[in-house]
Amino acid sequence: MGITMSYIANEIDIAIKTNFLPHKKLSTQAVEKLTLKLIESFLVFGTKTLDPTNLRAPKKTYDPAFWNKIDKIIHIQAPILIVQDTKTHGWEFETSRDLTTLLSETTGYPFWITSKNLNFLTYMDDHDCVYTSKATPI
Repeated sequence: MGITMSYIANEIDIAIKTNFLPHKKLSTQAVEKLTLKLIESFLVFGTKTLDPTNLRAPKKTYDPAFWNKIDKIIHIQAPILIVQDTKTHGWEFETSRDLTTLLSETTGYPFWITSKNLNFLTYMDDHDCVYTSKATPI
């Protein structure tokens, strides 16, 4: 029958429910629309998918504890978490503290973070490298 499991997404959904984290799970269509906006705003022209190697002028750091201090980052309003496993998934949280709690309750995986107002895009890979690109006025 060929059922494909989205293991990361399932783990996130369980952790959200277990920790009673206020959130909005984005529909497939909303994730696709958001992904297109992010690609257009933050990645080099011609990029078709979210790919940290194609971020425009990223600030790169090595920070194994980045996930644990997201709630201390001032510019996050209504943070959105994006992960990719069998497909791309997204969740919008009320606060960055809720997002930090979620990340502390799940296993490590690469993820993207942006805000509802799309003023930045950050990617943390599975080697603790953090790439951040800020929105530039058009």
